[in-house]
Amino acid sequence: MKKIATPFLMFFYLIITLVIWGLIYYVPHPSVVPLAPQYGSADLAHFDFSESVAYFDNNSWDQFPNQFLSPADFESETPPVPADSAHADWSYTAAQYATHRIQLKLVPGGIYAINLKSSDYAMRIFINGVAIDSVGTPATNPETNVPQTGWRTYFFTADTGDVTVLVQASNWVHREGAYPPGFYVGTADNIETLVRYNTTIGISVTACLLTSFLYYFGIFLLNRKRFSTLIFSLCCLLLSQMNSSLLSLFLPNISWYIAFRTEYVVHCLTFAMLMLFLDLFSPKLLHRAATMVYYIFAAMYILINLFLPTVLISRMLIGFEVVSIIYIFYIMIRLATKLRTRKPQYFLAFFGFLFICIVGINDILKSNNIFLLPNSFVRSLTTPLAMVFMVFCYGLALSLDYAEHDETLVNVSKNELLLRADNAALDRINRSKSALISNLTHELRTP
Repeated sequence: MKKIATPFLMFFYLIITLVIWGLIYYVPHPSVVPLAPQYGSADLAHFDFSESVAYFDNNSWDQFPNQFLSPADFESETPPVPADSAHADWSYTAAQYATHRIQLKLVPGGIYAINLKSSDYAMRIFINGVAIDSVGTPATNPETNVPQTGWRTYFFTADTGDVTVLVQASNWVHREGAYPPGFYVGTADNIETLVRYNTTIGISVTACLLTSFLYYFGIFLLNRKRFSTLIFSLCCLLLSQMNSSLLSLFLPNISWYIAFRTEYVVHCLTFAMLMLFLDLFSPKLLHRAATMVYYIFAAMYILINLFLPTVLISRMLIGFEVVSIIYIFYIMIRLATKLRTRKPQYFLAFFGFLFICIVGINDILKSNNIFLLPNSFVRSLTTPLAMVFMVFCYGLALSLDYAEHDETLVNVSKNELLLRADNAALDRINRSKSALISNLTHELRTP
């Protein structure tokens, strides 16, 4: 009965966890409607902004590589001609600075907002010919360029219905070049609600992971022989720091170079710590040679990240991502072999790791313009939700493993007590036997 109840209770716990987090994710907020690339213009006059916001990816802009153009340049008799983005006759990864421009057609007189992550890694934005903001200092040379990035929201009124957004972007510190940003457009209220919603989700996930860190670190302090609990608590701490948006939210003036190197070190350490935890959780799960090779590789990449120029680090990131994907498949295969034991711990470990890896690999491929999962699926199963699910799975697996060990210790203690009782009984019998033999011997010798 107990063997049947454990998997049922485990399944019930995970369902409750997913339902609670699902309810958090489906708190009323504006829906995001991705629109097809328009290449420099978008007619939103008939778009329903009542409960939705429109999203445009970075291919929606007219793009002018290796040029810093102002709004006045487009009012001349011979306006600049954009690159042919539709046929990709140029690559923005090869341009260190560029101008991006899009014309939006909206309902006249409406109050709207645009939300975007600044065009990495320096940007100046104009709306209807007016300079609105500068993120960092974009420049045509690396000496005067000051990188910075972060999410921004800008409000404006569509007086005539025609709104022109122009972005000057430069990137001298990363391999991605002066690419244009994806952005959201909606009414001022809807954009504000969407920003609050995304911020709340990010803070909730971080708080959950930090709470898990404190909980498991406290358990380790109570029993320091359980070293795997310490490593798992550190995994929770590192996972809580993977949301780079919160770093810019709480430290808006932090140096871009510090934020960049910190983000990459955290990503590298997180996967290395997860491998170490799995190695401690199940000592025969991973081959020792394979884990040592990855630890050395991760240590070398961290050292490179601390000392080499950021452009070179970002180019080497592809190699790190390829090696990590290979190890992800290796770990998945090894975990799958453990499913034959039919222990609930390994089912939890397998599905928790599978969930985070599917979303994580999709993020890696997406950053290289390779799309593994449809956008609708990704929006439902986001990386933060996957991280929380994985932590709960492994936390429950750890609890089951410790419960199993504790049960074994209790059984050993009970058997030891029974053995002591049996030995005491045997001692009494031996003493009685010895006394009897002594009495008989005495009687035989004394007629």
